[in-house]
Amino acid sequence: MRSLTKRLLYLTGLLSWYHRLRNRNQLTVVLFHRVLPDAHPEWPQADPTCTVSETVFRGCLQFFARHYTVVGLGDLLAAREERRPLPSRPLLITFDDGWADNEEVALRLLRQAAFPAVVFMVAGAVGERGLYGDRLRHAWRRGALDEPACDRLWGAIARPPAPVPARWNEEKALCLLIDRLASVDEPTRAALLEAAPGADNSGRQPAMLSAEQLRALRAAGVDIGSHGWTHMPLSVAPDPVVELRRSKAALEEILGHQAGPGRFALSFPYGLYTPHLVSIAQQLGYSLLFTSDQHLNSLSNRTLQARVLGRISICAADIINSSGRLRPELLAMVLFGRPRR
Repeated sequence: MRSLTKRLLYLTGLLSWYHRLRNRNQLTVVLFHRVLPDAHPEWPQADPTCTVSETVFRGCLQFFARHYTVVGLGDLLAAREERRPLPSRPLLITFDDGWADNEEVALRLLRQAAFPAVVFMVAGAVGERGLYGDRLRHAWRRGALDEPACDRLWGAIARPPAPVPARWNEEKALCLLIDRLASVDEPTRAALLEAAPGADNSGRQPAMLSAEQLRALRAAGVDIGSHGWTHMPLSVAPDPVVELRRSKAALEEILGHQAGPGRFALSFPYGLYTPHLVSIAQQLGYSLLFTSDQHLNSLSNRTLQARVLGRISICAADIINSSGRLRPELLAMVLFGRPRR
């Protein structure tokens, strides 16, 4: 019954009317990670909470065209500097991590729709086979990373002691292990992963964007921002200044004169930030900062005021039917009524 009510509200235009009235002076920023072709071989190892199919992504772009004016980083910078106001109901499309499919799959659909976007790249992962969290998650899902191996990894990390999760068969326990790994330096983490069964990914092709793909994205109008150097939460990084400087320098070296507005943008890894980290990022030249706080961004006379911009994560399970097709009324429910801040 609830499902039918949502569909009727959308089909009759009531949800659209509500959105036009409520969100005319709100910036919506949507967050994607991976876009894979339907039935792609990567599906078994892709995180389902962070991956949408090509068909669903195309449907999302059509939905955005119907209900928003899609803008780019340059538009946000102009609004921040009060040079040019944003349009009514603006929306920015973002991607985190820097997966190769952003260029191989998503770019083609963005170009067809004539939409700008921004990819936040983990600069230390350019051309790599994947992020360490996804490598662990894939090994765990196919049974290669068993309970003794998880116990060994947990105990090998020298950080303040914490109780070992009682049930490694639950994904939330694996998430705790991935977070614990984020606290160690890069060489130590690489050594631990190499020793973990099934987590080295030695036979896989690169899954992250290459330098050439980053340049191709930028040339096609997609801005490139920073998502840190190691993907470690800056709140636990030994030296967040080094993380931010190294990431920005590496991306500017790859992109050169193509860097564009993206060089001023940062997506905090895991969405974690503090007022101190915000100040550090701004001092280092990042004037547009993004988190994963699930809210809309209120505008003042169509200009940006907030120091950190919230984003709405697009999870396929929340917006598709049993056949894997997009249900626009569910996407409307995910986006239109979010808190405003």
